[in-house]
Amino acid sequence: MPDWFNIVVITFVSVSAGFGSTDAKTNSGDEQCMPLELAPGVISSTGDEVFRGVYNPEQTEFAFFRSMPGQENYGIFVSHKKDLDWQKPNRVTFGSVHSDFYPAFSPDGRAMVFSSYRPIEPTSTRSANANLWQSSKTPNGWSMPKYLANISTPDQYDNRVHFLDDATLRFSSTSADWSESMEYVAQIADDGSFHQPNIDAARNQFRVWAARHNNIHLWNSDLTPDGNLAVIEVSETSQDGRPGPADLWFSKKSGEVWSEPKPILPSVNTEGEDENFPTFTSDGKTMTFVRGFRAFYSIAVSCVVSESRSETD
Repeated sequence: MPDWFNIVVITFVSVSAGFGSTDAKTNSGDEQCMPLELAPGVISSTGDEVFRGVYNPEQTEFAFFRSMPGQENYGIFVSHKKDLDWQKPNRVTFGSVHSDFYPAFSPDGRAMVFSSYRPIEPTSTRSANANLWQSSKTPNGWSMPKYLANISTPDQYDNRVHFLDDATLRFSSTSADWSESMEYVAQIADDGSFHQPNIDAARNQFRVWAARHNNIHLWNSDLTPDGNLAVIEVSETSQDGRPGPADLWFSKKSGEVWSEPKPILPSVNTEGEDENFPTFTSDGKTMTFVRGFRAFYSIAVSCVVSESRSETD
């Protein structure tokens, strides 16, 4: 198995770690901090509805998912970089026509973990909920995926997979009635098995934070590979509680304390558009996100921090 599989003891960090304040300065006029659209007409702005995308560690492959015909049906697509140009993405079916989404490359790029509606039992036609599966690269392409029974809950919706530098797998899981979502973290053993997941206290702090604000709806959050920066999907809600378009906010970690979340400025967050699905390159230098469910954009992580709002709550 890949050498990034390591046995590490997980310890729970209390949600009561709390939020601190941030003194970041505004730098909204820096043209170098304008997001760049990824491969317009090839990956982005093709007329397809696109969702979360990730680079492999070498940044020579870009995997993402997009809508397919039918209800709640998605496919994972991968584009390869040749010289300086991204090639037309091809769908990766992993030996099945079932809905697959939320791909995440392992830290060495030799495995992919993703969510899927493919059936857990061979006699079933489709799983009632999306669960987590893993495929490995072979000389002939991606292997038939393995159901990750140790960390998936069959009656819940498992999604938003990503890896951190310490070989932890982070993911979200939503109850069958969609009333509650929680973040989890699991360690991976040398033989490829997953330890029982624990609550991801770092990211669940943001759900606690959002619950204290009547005008805030939190969709999800992702961490940089070193675990020290969180980018959060936030919508302001109307008086009747309906969430508006999503914007990206951020929080920085200092010791065990996270700064009060602040919105990233308008070079990323545009009026009336959804900005969501933030991910990070394995070196932690670049953030990629989706705008309007039609295009991927990238921006330096240093800009994400430097463009924070400076007002106080």
